[in-house]
Amino acid sequence: VKENTNHPVNNIIHLVYQIERAIACTEKNGLEKMVIIMDFNNWKMKHSAPMETTKKTIHILQECYVERMARVYFTNAPLIFRTFWNMVRPFLDPVTKSKIVFCTSKSGKQELKSNFDERKVEKCALGTADLRRFDEHEYFATPLHTAFDELE
Repeated sequence: VKENTNHPVNNIIHLVYQIERAIACTEKNGLEKMVIIMDFNNWKMKHSAPMETTKKTIHILQECYVERMARVYFTNAPLIFRTFWNMVRPFLDPVTKSKIVFCTSKSGKQELKSNFDERKVEKCALGTADLRRFDEHEYFATPLHTAFDELE
């Protein structure tokens, strides 16, 4: 919902940058896989990316970063998102589909909570932390291998 651009090429460039940054952070800590948590609080169809951008995103995650994704958690997904999900799902590889968890049911929420320290996770990701406000200037000025809230 906080995504406020609709330029498909720039969105894909931004996605690849964020994935490369996540890889740099995980490799620094001796890890190979990343977890993505997507919050859909207040999401509406008008916020959705064009289908072409969605297809490119799927291609990048499945073909260019094979086996880098451990899990994707969707939190606060509204009922209307299921329509969008049903349009996208046929394009997903079965292995990729198996890594996607909707945290709307009790079991989905429990899986997310059992894998993370909720004191270090934002409330939108079913945690209890009030993390400091994101500052894009600070974020882009830090080294690629450094997470926003990480102290070097």
